[in-house]
Formats: sequence, C-alpha cells, structure tokens
Amino acid sequence: MDIVVSTRAKQDLKAVFEYIAADNKDEAVKFMDKLDSAIRKLSNFPEMGCRPKHKTLRAKGYRFLVVGSYLIFYRIGKKVMVSAVIHGARSYVNLL
Repeated sequence: MDIVVSTRAKQDLKAVFEYIAADNKDEAVKFMDKLDSAIRKLSNFPEMGCRPKHKTLRAKGYRFLVVGSYLIFYRIGKKVMVSAVIHGARSYVNLL
C-alpha cells in the first residue's frame, strides 16, 4: 500500500528533528530513522497501529503508532495517509 505524508506531518517531523538536534544532532538523525522506519512499515502492515481511545478520533478512522515519546497519526484508505506526528504529552484530540 502506498504511503502519503501530509504537509502537516512533514512539518511536524522537521520540528521534531530540530528540537532534538538542538541538543544532539546524531541522536536526532537516529530518531528520525526510527520514525521513518515506522512509517515505512505501514506500507505492508497498515493496521499495525492502535485505535485511539477518543471516540471522535476513532470515528474519523485514525490510528497511531508510538515511537519513543511521539505518536504518528494516520488513516487508512486507498493509501495510508500520515496526518501528524505529535508528542505524546500533548493534548492531541483538537490537533487533528
């Protein structure tokens, strides 16, 4: 299955990299590799992510993967659409 990364998710990924790189660029690169690997796995295993507990997000068809402290939100249709990458400590319900 093809994967499409939204503009929003690309901006989120850039912000994650910049935040981590401010302290340690090598670790930022390693973490981005982990995020990228998780996203690529969705091509073969699109249903591997969890369904959110919040009923509004479930109704919209969102799933998410946990990578470190970050959540990768996506939906499955004809393609996998990665919508956002959000730190798990944030209140994400209104961000999607």
